Formats: sequence, structure tokens, C-alpha cells
Amino acid sequence: TWLPEPITDRLAHFLLYNWVAQKIYCASNYWNDPYHHKSFLKHVHFLPMVNNFTAHAHSWEWKENFLRTRQVYFMGSDDDEVIKPPQSALFSFWSDREASLIPMREQPIYINDWIGLKTLDNENRLHLVSVPGCNHQSWLKDSDVFFEYIIPVLW
Repeated sequence: TWLPEPITDRLAHFLLYNWVAQKIYCASNYWNDPYHHKSFLKHVHFLPMVNNFTAHAHSWEWKENFLRTRQVYFMGSDDDEVIKPPQSALFSFWSDREASLIPMREQPIYINDWIGLKTLDNENRLHLVSVPGCNHQSWLKDSDVFFEYIIPVLW
């Protein structure tokens, strides 16, 4: 990018964490900015609710529904150039200010079992699949990735 990194971060925060973006641009509902976690919880409509980061009227019901699944697969790749950090596809996330990566099993969402990840994991129903060499578009456009990783878990 031609902008210095701090300006880019501030601009992204301004553009994605406002009510217009939340209403019309779906990707803004997935962006968890480690520099503005309180804004994420306050302004993002989808991800904080679905992950039970914030209490809401359906928290318990959504967790119970998620726990009804027989097997849960989350797939990601360290080579994903869009999702940052790529490991967040597998519920790992940056520590404060991106200093290091905190694995899923050390995250509050897992420890407190907010959506049932810990329960599913303890029952061997949670599967985290890291696919080497898979960029962001490979999930949709690479038939080898589709047939090797996606199709087998659908049956």
C-alpha cells in the first residue's frame, strides 16, 4: 500500500467500524481489529454476537444449536493472504498489538466455552484443518483442494 501502516490501520478502522459499512459491506462484520477491540465489540453487528463475545437474547440458544452438530470442521491455511492472521480461521488470534499468536485453546472463546468449542473438542467433534499452500481463492477455485479437503467431510 502507498499509505504508511498506521494511517492505513486508522483508515480501515474508520471505514469498517461505522454504521454504513456494517449495513452494506458484509466483510466489515468479520473484521476483528486487534488495535480496536472495544470498537469491534461495540460496532460490529455479526461476529461478536455469533461468537457470543457479547451477551444477547439468543446466546444460549445459538450455543445449543451449534452443539447439535455431529462434527465441526474449521479449515484455514497459513498461506491465506486475505485473512489476517491466517490462523484466525482456526480461532487463533493475535495478542495485544500483534506481538504473538494465541492458540485457540488459550482464547477466552474456548476457555469459557462461549459457543461450545471446548465441549466439541472434549467430545472429539471439533476438527481444525490447516491446509498447506492454500491461498484465499483456492477454497473456491482449486478443484484439488475442494476434492481433497471439502468433499470428504461432507459425507
